Amino acid sequence: MASLRERFKVILWFLERPRLYPELMRYTTRRLQEIGRDRKQEARESTALCERVHVDAQTALEQIMGVHPEPVDQLFRAELATATATLRAAPVPMHGAGNLDLIYHLTEHVAATRAIETGVSAGWSSLAFLLSMTKRPGALLVSTDMPYPGSSQAAQQCVGIVVPAQMRPSWKLIDAPDRDSLPEALTLLPEIDICHYDSDKSYAARMWAYRKLWAALRPGGILISDDIDDNLGFFHFCGEVQVEPIVVGMPATKGSKYIGILTKPTAAG
Repeated sequence: MASLRERFKVILWFLERPRLYPELMRYTTRRLQEIGRDRKQEARESTALCERVHVDAQTALEQIMGVHPEPVDQLFRAELATATATLRAAPVPMHGAGNLDLIYHLTEHVAATRAIETGVSAGWSSLAFLLSMTKRPGALLVSTDMPYPGSSQAAQQCVGIVVPAQMRPSWKLIDAPDRDSLPEALTLLPEIDICHYDSDKSYAARMWAYRKLWAALRPGGILISDDIDDNLGFFHFCGEVQVEPIVVGMPATKGSKYIGILTKPTAAG
């Protein structure tokens, strides 16, 4: 849990950005709601659930797709090399690539033309979506991203830096907190084929966003969520919609420890 000093620094960061005052109020409310909750115990319980049922990314893709897909780093060597070089030249350190295989191949699996993701950072997940979606005319990825509390102006200007110019006509980035940006994204795309949640990881924020995204997700569509071991939000949502998840354990070098995948049942399912 963050120290009081760290909390104070975050509040100062918000106070310097008047457009984010509503989010500061929500941030404060969320922290007050968490008083009395044992967040470390929740994380231990969620991690234990993940450890019991997780599979690796290739196994997850085989279960969903019925085939063993070729890794993205082999399919798109040149594109990923260019993205890596762009990241290295960035003026500030940014996160490296994460679960590119999952996002790319699941986007291919549902032949997505409408996708929403929350949380962008350098834009690796955006790139994975777009490597698939730009094959299909008229496809649109809407990404939402709020500047990370405490981040510098230079870091904020690097959001989505690895997305190349030729893919940007199929991409819209909304620079705002989830509570503002997700309703806007869902206005642009009232029905979606796939979504990726990687923003505010608090329990309340997860549940709010999962419900919004799930309602917009078409039957047969896929919801992906990072860092599901942080708390029990993902597993409680699975119980709420009565869908069995696939839990993917990621190598330590890939950032997120556990990723959750839910496929929305079809009428026949």
